[in-house]
Amino acid sequence: MGVPLIAAHLFCLYFGILADVTPPVALATFAAANIAKTPPMKAACAAFALAVAGFVVPFMFVYNPALLMRGSAFEIVTMTVLALIGIVALAAAVQGYFLSDLNILQRLFLLSVPILIIYPSAISKAIAVVIIVIIYFMQKSQLKIPAAI
Repeated sequence: MGVPLIAAHLFCLYFGILADVTPPVALATFAAANIAKTPPMKAACAAFALAVAGFVVPFMFVYNPALLMRGSAFEIVTMTVLALIGIVALAAAVQGYFLSDLNILQRLFLLSVPILIIYPSAISKAIAVVIIVIIYFMQKSQLKIPAAI
């Protein structure tokens, strides 16, 4: 399929590990829920929300091998920064909070950022950066600045 061998192995490893914290297997989550005396499925859903970035990262390094230190220094640094931006956008979209509460449209746009970063095209990556910058400045302009005393 043209995927570097290390990317294929790490892809399988990531999803094998995620099975321990996400439903329906969620063995570690169910054990933790028992210790915490909380409903297991509620804990599993919370774990899924926290681990959602783990589902995106394997696709990032399959389609962008620079994340596995394969490529020039510029490619590696660029993809690392873009991956970080994508994960922050995904986390903000899932949690519903960036600099302040997000509306549904902002959440949908932030959900598109990691997908655009995964796609191996410079244009899609540029669109992803533009989306995150626009939402950042929208959120920044809505913040209340406390008055000087």
